[in-house]
Amino acid sequence: MRVVPGAERAGCAVAREQTGGRIVATQEGGYNPAHAPFCAYATVAGLLGLPLEVEEPLAFYPDDPAVAEAAVAALIARHPLL
Repeated sequence: MRVVPGAERAGCAVAREQTGGRIVATQEGGYNPAHAPFCAYATVAGLLGLPLEVEEPLAFYPDDPAVAEAAVAALIARHPLL
């Protein structure tokens, strides 16, 4: 997971100043179901200032550019605004 270094500290500092330290976080849909739990864990660990104790499970998962390109081409072909 790529994050901006220190972003969690900055976010927590703003929350302390503006809301007494309260933070609301949401996770939108569409994520890989195998990766979503890690993303939630990494987000909470970052907010708490804790190190990640497990490695990114999909960090070295190979992408298949041909599959992505075919999906984009299919969407463009079917969508009137693209």
